[in-house]
Amino acid sequence: MIDLTDVHAGYGRIEVLRGVSLNVPRGTVTALLGPNGAGKSTLVKVLSGQLRATSGHVHLGGVHVNDAAPDALARAGLCTIPEGRAIFPNLTVAENLRLMRGDPSAVYDRFPRLRARQRQLAGSMSGGEQQMLAFSRALITDPAVVVIDELSMGLAPVIVAELYEVVRELASGGVTMLIVEQFAETASSVADQVVVMAHGEIAADNDLASVYFGGTS
Repeated sequence: MIDLTDVHAGYGRIEVLRGVSLNVPRGTVTALLGPNGAGKSTLVKVLSGQLRATSGHVHLGGVHVNDAAPDALARAGLCTIPEGRAIFPNLTVAENLRLMRGDPSAVYDRFPRLRARQRQLAGSMSGGEQQMLAFSRALITDPAVVVIDELSMGLAPVIVAELYEVVRELASGGVTMLIVEQFAETASSVADQVVVMAHGEIAADNDLASVYFGGTS
């Protein structure tokens, strides 16, 4: 569903991605791991159309999308949940969801806490609840592909477990999931495929210890 071939990208003269090739099959969970500065967030920007690859090829569902704008990718079924959640803190939970022009009932069934907080300002909720809202804003669009940047950052383990259970459910329903993480153990527990990045490249398979400078997970 997601296919990158020898992708290079960066900012001005600074090259961040150095020949990244990655395949994420339809209806699977791929965990993209790596330390800070590995190039993970830059890869997310390329996938979501926020940053153009300087060379290489990006395909989504077999369609070449190197030059596609973010809104075109969204219409094609790609939904990105960026690091930092990107919710509207001064709007209520219900207003945040209403902006996505979908039916929130299924979202409330999946996250009952949000149903109870429909009229609460999003910015006044806990970090875990805000991440649930960010996730819900994606789900309400009925996406084919979901890319999540740093799903578990700053969250309590019980919240992380709940969110990853949703990841499992979505993949079993045919949604393609790419989860970008720093924490290997959390993401790899639900992943069909684990890919490690270091220094803008895909590291050797099963080379977690060297990438994490002594095996930090």
